[in-house]
Amino acid sequence: MPPEIHCPRPQRPPIRSFIFDDIEDKDLRHTQYRRTLLYLFPELFPASKLKARSRSDGYLLQTMLRNQKFFPPTLPRRSAHVHDHDPLPRHHSAPVDACRTTDPAMLAATPPSSYSGNESPFPYQGGISDLVSASSSYSDLPKKPSTCSRVRSPRYRQDLLHNKIVVRPAQIPPSILEYGRRIISRARNSPTMPDSQAQAAVTAIRMLDDADESTIYAEYMSMQLLPGLFLYSGKIRKAGNIPFDPEALPQIPSAPPLATPRPDLHYCLDRSNFSFEEGSQGCLLSLPPDFHPFVQPSRAGYWPYFTVEFKSEACRGTSWVAENQNATTGALCVNAMEKLLSLDMVPTGHTEIESVSFSCNINAMVAVIWIHYCQNQQFYSTELEYFHLSSSRAVVDFRNSVRNIVEFGFKDRLPQILALLDSISRPVLTPSAPKSRHTRKRDEETFTPKKKARR
Repeated sequence: MPPEIHCPRPQRPPIRSFIFDDIEDKDLRHTQYRRTLLYLFPELFPASKLKARSRSDGYLLQTMLRNQKFFPPTLPRRSAHVHDHDPLPRHHSAPVDACRTTDPAMLAATPPSSYSGNESPFPYQGGISDLVSASSSYSDLPKKPSTCSRVRSPRYRQDLLHNKIVVRPAQIPPSILEYGRRIISRARNSPTMPDSQAQAAVTAIRMLDDADESTIYAEYMSMQLLPGLFLYSGKIRKAGNIPFDPEALPQIPSAPPLATPRPDLHYCLDRSNFSFEEGSQGCLLSLPPDFHPFVQPSRAGYWPYFTVEFKSEACRGTSWVAENQNATTGALCVNAMEKLLSLDMVPTGHTEIESVSFSCNINAMVAVIWIHYCQNQQFYSTELEYFHLSSSRAVVDFRNSVRNIVEFGFKDRLPQILALLDSISRPVLTPSAPKSRHTRKRDEETFTPKKKARR
């Protein structure tokens, strides 16, 4: 069958062909010179030399096959040592013969994977070196496995259980729920948010469904749903995206390692609340040297007690990942307080409400407040209050709850820590503890008034 039937010549306006016979100079046969002669000197080529030329790929291919020796389209040229058994060559776009059969076993196989199955897909290289200076940027951080990738793993909840961290326990002590709700529902003396401002906040929150996490964080801060530091200057500190010291985690050596906490936002106590002079209130010099990771887990301040995680469903963020992150960070905050309470010299002991911490998961229109506590050397994270910010009343309640938690740091937690530091620096002696000869002599010199010498 002639090739014109397979690829008929289209009826198009003719274009001027290149004439080689009229050009004697071989140098002028170059494509650039031929085009120059064609368009600048059309009188050199008579009208009889015009013929219809197809602009389609099929007709050009047929035309080349008439004058030059090319391989047929069904048998494209290829190297013998490259893809010998591949029916479709990688460097040609011509179709292959449909009648040609190919053995499936001869197809190119998928290259084997380098993963052996013995090593963990999320290797851990954490340590105290994760802490960087305040002048370092995100690009200056060491290239280590992503913490966010580890908390997204379906196995991370099991890793938390192996480290005695339980999320959503079946039984919650009533004292924990009562204490947490009493903190967030405290009456406030400051004026509440006006209705017009609350309604404007609801309108702005409804537009955050397609926003990313940074936009959600910026909007919540601009609407003052999360307090800044201008009201609590010198009392608390606020920071975000700072890695915590993993040495303060309740890590079990035989269990899988936990992800290094790096909350989007956290509140802690300011440095000015404590002293570094012997005998002064709140002196930190009485603590052992290995207590630094528990006293200051982050560069922002001391004893963090409230963390916040932002998630965006538009960017594949889930509340399940936020719960994993806050469970890890909450366990660190509780463990820091438990470590300080273990040094208390008063033999009365302490309860689980003395080391609680709070966290919040924010996902555009939904905000959930969690409480973290320790009981029988196990750490628990449970949901405390749920807010759907679709009404002005819910926005006002959420704002007041968050401010009460922030003020809990310097109203409840700070006096508790100062009292513990004083008891550690000046231990209370009980009747059951006998006094040595040097202790009795020092007490006599301290509490017995000295007699004035007579002249």
